[in-house]
Amino acid sequence: MQTEIDVSFKFPFQDTPTNQKLFDKLWKFCKGIEGIEIAFDIEFSCGDGKFMSDFWKWSDSGEGLCCTVSDEELEKYDGEVDLKSLPRFADTKKLFQANKWYRFTVKVDKDEQYHYYLNSKKKT
Repeated sequence: MQTEIDVSFKFPFQDTPTNQKLFDKLWKFCKGIEGIEIAFDIEFSCGDGKFMSDFWKWSDSGEGLCCTVSDEELEKYDGEVDLKSLPRFADTKKLFQANKWYRFTVKVDKDEQYHYYLNSKKKT
């Protein structure tokens, strides 16, 4: 397999020119924050240590997803990304460890299928 992307960051994100350039490369490859979150099975905070997925829950009455916050709060955080807060793993909701290196790798196989790795562990 050929490596397409191989970048590492510590969180909270240190906004240096080098880090910004590397993050922009990952952002462009994954086509935005949501693409990064889906590919690596992580969530970035939308501000104040909050996560958009916490604003929604399945209705007990079978009506589907229901918003658990006010429209004002939803509007405040919708579309926001706070790289200064620790991201978390989507499946466990466990926060990343502060000041630990996290390596984001994307490889492509001979069939041109992409494979995503976080700290060398295959994600999708």
